[in-house]
Amino acid sequence: MKQYYFLFLMSISIASCHTSQKSAAGIIGGADGPTGVYGTNNDDQALIHRENGWYHVLSTDSLSAKPIITVKDMVGLKLEKDYYGTYAIGGRISKHKTNKWAHETEKAIGKQIAFVYNDSIISNPQINSRIESSTFMITSLSDKKLPDIYKSIMKEKSDSIEVIFKDWEKDSLYYKLSPEERDSVNMGIDYWEAKAWIDMSSKPDEHYWYSIEDSSEYVRLEKALEDELEKTNYNSKTSDYMKSHTYKTYKQYLHENKDYINLMFQGFLFNNLKGVHGYLVDDIIQSKYPSAPSIRSYIDNTDNEDDERFAVYEWQKKVWFLMNMAQENNTVMSDDLKAREKIDKMMEKANRYRESITDTTYLQTTIEMSYSAIDVLNSNGYNNDYLYNQVVYLAALDRARKYLSEQDGKLVCSLSTPEEINVRKDLYDFILDVFKQWNEMLNTGSYKIIKDEKGLLTVAYKNYGNK
Repeated sequence: MKQYYFLFLMSISIASCHTSQKSAAGIIGGADGPTGVYGTNNDDQALIHRENGWYHVLSTDSLSAKPIITVKDMVGLKLEKDYYGTYAIGGRISKHKTNKWAHETEKAIGKQIAFVYNDSIISNPQINSRIESSTFMITSLSDKKLPDIYKSIMKEKSDSIEVIFKDWEKDSLYYKLSPEERDSVNMGIDYWEAKAWIDMSSKPDEHYWYSIEDSSEYVRLEKALEDELEKTNYNSKTSDYMKSHTYKTYKQYLHENKDYINLMFQGFLFNNLKGVHGYLVDDIIQSKYPSAPSIRSYIDNTDNEDDERFAVYEWQKKVWFLMNMAQENNTVMSDDLKAREKIDKMMEKANRYRESITDTTYLQTTIEMSYSAIDVLNSNGYNNDYLYNQVVYLAALDRARKYLSEQDGKLVCSLSTPEEINVRKDLYDFILDVFKQWNEMLNTGSYKIIKDEKGLLTVAYKNYGNK
């Protein structure tokens, strides 16, 4: 029987648990003041606007810059009264963020997290255990203000869904509902699922439909590769795996039958992408689609399953875009010769620059360094300089990694100025932030420091190289 598949966001199982509702005064104003508007004595913190949501409490006057969960990650918000008759706001976390919620609350055991609304702390419970459930409760000693806060975050959630649907066909069922009915629907809709479906409709080139009549040969080849990797010495270089007959056969099959790449996306190689699997996936994809980004550049800075899954999904959309370019006549690239010539010139430019780099070459990307600089697609559309910028970034990263050392299980960078590695400051700052994120990953206890093929320090899962 012919089967039709579409790769989409995967569901996450949900368990049950609860948090304590202990509050403490003095954390950026606290939630127990009489006015409901709170400030901070920390000038740096006061300058930071934070999206409404849950944050880590780092100290008595400091919150994490990045949120754990924001309002758009919430589903089923409702105003209720708790056991003591005080107002509380209840809700659930999107099923696509429950693993992240569990991971981040585990990191906060014995500490507090804070719900921030309009840059003020409303609730700051202490976390006593990892929270596996998707439910949460927002309480405050100033609970009489919670009904107004509830109305405001309800509107924020509803508006986030409305923004997604703003370009939707006006004669669709959604717009036949009354405003009140749409608000009700919006409260129950998972933002991430709605966004993915709208993206699928509005950006069809970034999604890939495929049909497979018989997967038996692919399954056989994949199982053979999995068995070989189990036997292989994981102290070997990645290039050693790529020389094996089993790997070459598997790779060639995917190149000749590109629809089966989507089965690879669901297979064992995607179980540990931060290990050798990530290098193999990059080799398979980039040797067929040279302009494809590295999957490792998308997932290296993630530290939980949910964020990694979203990062992989964003990377897959880039690959699907390239696969769709090559759809007609099952050719390697689009038969649009102008597109082929354009990509060839980009590759030639990047390779020529790579070969010209010496230890004294001043490194700078064509635009300010960010992930947008090295992505195939960014907010401006197709990025003509992404290959060149990737070469610059990787060369600069290798230079900076020579200044890394290991101390007490952490990475320490001895760099003090961008001039030491001869790079532009924005590139230097970006790399230092990468090192900071690596140490945050080490703090979770799930990662270890290793040396790569070049003898330079990096981080990998603790079970790197294990089944």
